[in-house]
Amino acid sequence: MIPITASPIKAVWKNLPRYLLVVIVFISGCAVTVPFPNRDEYQLTTAFSGQSAGCDQICWFGIQVGTTSRAQALEIIGKEAWIDQATLEASDDTIKVSWFVETTKEYRSYTQLNLDAGIVDSVEITGLMPFTTGDFINLLGEPDEIGITAWKGGRGESLTSYVLYYRTRGLELYVAVGSGDGPQAKDFVSMVGTDLIFQGETKQQLWSGYGQLDKYLSP
Repeated sequence: MIPITASPIKAVWKNLPRYLLVVIVFISGCAVTVPFPNRDEYQLTTAFSGQSAGCDQICWFGIQVGTTSRAQALEIIGKEAWIDQATLEASDDTIKVSWFVETTKEYRSYTQLNLDAGIVDSVEITGLMPFTTGDFINLLGEPDEIGITAWKGGRGESLTSYVLYYRTRGLELYVAVGSGDGPQAKDFVSMVGTDLIFQGETKQQLWSGYGQLDKYLSP
């Protein structure tokens, strides 16, 4: 997995909840094969692009980083049928809530909106299965860069962890358990964020497509 020891202790403590969420997703991805519904029922487009015209980074149900106020975000959340209203937690600094990723509403994701001076400053989304790398690339286009780490799974299988960086959007996608031959469209995305918390944690290469593990890991 991508190491976090290079970050200062203060930064690690600040980001501890999000690191723990990534670890949970990582463990789940190794241990469980989930029978997901028909892909036509997934809410990726609804959640991330349904109201996203003009978004510089990413829109989550129309909530825009750097633009949407706390009051506006809560209003949007309160009207959205795909969000589990009972899970909403709001403070001056954060808004946390779970939302359903497909129409049966059996599977859910977790979103944290971080606030600065009453404005949404960053977005962190975890538990994104069944969304894949291919889903996001189809939606957002190809990333600018990739940071990748090769490792062995518990059964000795070859796997990769990687981060896809969208520089112009200030956005990163983290895949905890990816294909052993390099990034593939089928790999489940573990986390999406606008805070670039994995920036500099592994060597970054220009994105040149799926696979190509040797090229991405070359000096």
